[in-house]
Amino acid sequence: MFAVLDTNHFREYAHASAAGSRLMARIEQEKPDIFAYIVAEEESLSRDHSVKASA
Repeated sequence: MFAVLDTNHFREYAHASAAGSRLMARIEQEKPDIFAYIVAEEESLSRDHSVKASA
């Protein structure tokens, strides 16, 4: 099995949300052979900018 997490999945995992916990439980159950994160800097910067702008 090959598991790839995108920015949103990684964020859920990093913040230990309920969705992130379910995701990690499923990954542990499946035991992927290869595991990778894809973190798009553009998404991260866009999200941070919009949070600051609305604060």
